[in-house]
Amino acid sequence: MILYSQVITREKFIVENGVHPLDSILILMNGSYQCILNNVTLDVQPYEPVIFPQNILFKRKVLKPIKCIYIQYDTLPAYAEGELTYYQQDKPRLANTAFYLEQAITKKISVDIIEHFVNDILILGHKNYHMHFDSVLGKCCLYLEENYAENISLDFLANKFHITKQGLIYKFKKGYNKTPIAYLNEIRIDNSKKLLMNTDYSIGQIAEKCGFANMYYFSNSFKKNVGISPQKFRMNTRL
Repeated sequence: MILYSQVITREKFIVENGVHPLDSILILMNGSYQCILNNVTLDVQPYEPVIFPQNILFKRKVLKPIKCIYIQYDTLPAYAEGELTYYQQDKPRLANTAFYLEQAITKKISVDIIEHFVNDILILGHKNYHMHFDSVLGKCCLYLEENYAENISLDFLANKFHITKQGLIYKFKKGYNKTPIAYLNEIRIDNSKKLLMNTDYSIGQIAEKCGFANMYYFSNSFKKNVGISPQKFRMNTRL
């Protein structure tokens, strides 16, 4: 469970050599810093979380003034254990989710929604999430990230990437444990969150802008994915 969350800016870390008393995560939004943790030197990448287990010695240094999201846990979730790996096709989604997370913390939205965004980032990099990767899968993922608002079907994707529908489904199932259309739906949901949080578009307009056939399908998909309706999500993020 998350105990504390904050967006911080630093020209220099308050503690450059030491330990965190509780499990903590830093997510770099901009700037740069270097960190040594468990005898491994990390050149920290934007939006990729760095996990600081409690009482584990670290060294870190700001290279260029940073803005970070700081999260403190009572106990880290299981999918934060081990090495997190992010691929190029993950970058747009990772950046979007980090943006939503920053907005949620800045606007002092409920801990449940903040935790939802943090979990999305951690799960995306977990070893069990990326079981396989190849060029067709990567190109397809990037296409979906950039064109999610279009009318996209499984037949269209198979034709575009010169693969059978069954072959494309197999690649997504092996790599992401979901179908291509389920992957596309999650991208659409992620982008709808940004519009719900930061615009006054109607639910119907957001559904259209994010590629959903209609507002009813959008509302049902959103509730299934997030756990609450788009209307309630918008209300909670504007408290």
